[in-house]
Order: sequence, then C-alpha cells, then structure tokens
Amino acid sequence: MTSFRIWRTLLSLLLGLLIVVSVAASTIVQTSLPATGCIGTLCHPFDYIVTILMENKGYCQVMTTCGGSGTYETSLAQSYAIAGNCSSNSSCLPGGYTALFHPSEPNYIALVGGSNFGITDDGNCCYEIDQPNLIDRLQDRGVTWSAYAEGATGSGTCRFMPPSKANHFGFLEFKDNNETQRCTHVLTTTPPTSPDGPADDHEFLVELNSTNPSHYIWLTPNNNDNGHGSDVIVGDAYLNNLVPKILNSKLFLTQRAALFIVYDEGPRSNVFPHDFIYASWSGPVVKQNYTGVGSYSHYSYLATLEKNWGFPCLVKNNDCNASAMTEFFL
Repeated sequence: MTSFRIWRTLLSLLLGLLIVVSVAASTIVQTSLPATGCIGTLCHPFDYIVTILMENKGYCQVMTTCGGSGTYETSLAQSYAIAGNCSSNSSCLPGGYTALFHPSEPNYIALVGGSNFGITDDGNCCYEIDQPNLIDRLQDRGVTWSAYAEGATGSGTCRFMPPSKANHFGFLEFKDNNETQRCTHVLTTTPPTSPDGPADDHEFLVELNSTNPSHYIWLTPNNNDNGHGSDVIVGDAYLNNLVPKILNSKLFLTQRAALFIVYDEGPRSNVFPHDFIYASWSGPVVKQNYTGVGSYSHYSYLATLEKNWGFPCLVKNNDCNASAMTEFFL
C-alpha cells in the first residue's frame, strides 16, 4: 500500500510538471511570435510581396471617385486599401502617395536605391551607380528575390534588357548588380499581347504558383500594359486580367503575401510633394475597405520593406526619414 501511494504521488507530481511546462511553452509562443501586423516596435506584416509598376498617370486619372477611368483599379482599391483620398492629382486629404521626380527613370532608381543619385532624365543605362541598393539589403538578409520585365531579352543573364532598358527597371542601374549570381534573378515574362509564346505573364505566374516562390517579386509590364503608351483603360484592363490570377495563386492563398500596385509618376504639371499617384495594397494580410491617412512617397516603399524585414535604410533624409506604410496591414 505504501509503495502504491508513493507511485501515485510521483505520477501526480510528474503530471503537474508537464502541465506547467506546456502552459509556459504556449505562452512563450503566443507572446514572441505574433502572426501578423505590428505590435509595439515589432512589425512584420508580410512574408512575401509582389510589386507592379504602372506608368504616367495621376491619382484622378485612375480613380473613378475623382474623374478617372480605371474602373477595375478603383474597385480593387475600394475592396482592399488605397493611399489617400484625393480630390485632384495635386490635392489629397487625408494622406496620399506622391511620386518624386519627372520623368520616369529617376523614380525607378529611387525605388531601388533611395535616391536618384543625380540622374534627372531617362536614358541612363546600365550598371553605372556605385551605391548600396535594395538588392544588397535583400541578399544580406537572405530574402529571396525575382525581378520580371515583360518582353525582355537575355533572361537570367547580365545581358538582360527590357524593352525600355533601365528607364522602367531600376535594378539595372546599380554597379554591383552586374554579377552573374544576381543576374540569374532578372527574368523575362511573356506579355498578354505577345504572339510568340504563352500569354498572360506566364513565367511570372508560374513562380507565384510554385512550391518555392521568391519572397520579393517585382513586375515591370511593357509600355502598352503599363499605360505608358496607352490610355488608362488599357492598363486597367491588363490589371483586371492579371490581378485576380495573382490573388488566386498558390502564393496568395497559402502565405502571408501582399500585392502593391503603384504608378511611377503623374502629369508633369504636378511636382513633388504634390504629384499624387495611385498606390494600392491588396492580399490576405491587407485591410479591407481602407483609405490610408498617412503621407507617403516612393521612399516609403523602401521604408516599408526595411521595416518589414529589418533592413538598414539606404539614404539619410530619404528612405531613412520616410514613413513605412504599416497602417494598411492587419
């Protein structure tokens, strides 16, 4: 009998210890690994981001709420999230997202490098800027990346060349990206209008439905699809076809992924900080029916990536001082 009582006591103590350890372990997980969003200074709202750059249209050329003709883009922004509530291309209250320069290329450089580095026009190419850039930060942190351009030649090599060269593809601007390993990440994808192969950005969408997509994915459409040489309704129809395929891809259905669609610049009559452009977030980690109240620019794009992955910022007074777009996430 005495032996039985001793064993029963030992079993009770062991069971109690297991319960304490189990509760403690679950408490640690719950407090140190938030699933999404921002808690205090910790902010990691997404694990994957897809970025699409459109061309040369102001906020109110796109949003039907103030006279634009981008019916799909308006619907997408209203379903998910849009930066600012603008009454014109130069007036946005509250918030808004402004381009930095005219023409296109300095904006693309700033989106990748945090500055235009004195480049004020199109036509600069290639690998001439010897400065730290986004790819340095991604690779230093082990964040995988892919950058696509519709209709480019030399896919996956350092001979890679989009139709608009570096004008709409800032990754080609930086000297240290001219390296064999990095060049394997710059890739062509077939535009919907191409008669020569699979349509609808086939290669880009294959990655989104693969078992191991990159965590950072960029897409530069061609000058028809991005609206550069076409009306808003052409680019809007392109996105109407493509975006549902993105949001219904394996990546977006199974992972914490965000889609960011933004224009490079608005009309030349509007200048920073009043060159307001369409900038929308969508995907499973993004708030729905949300209009942002913060003030943002292309530097905020970098600041958001820096905040999310803990990168050092690139350029003092530019992305280093820009507001991250954390308000848009759950």
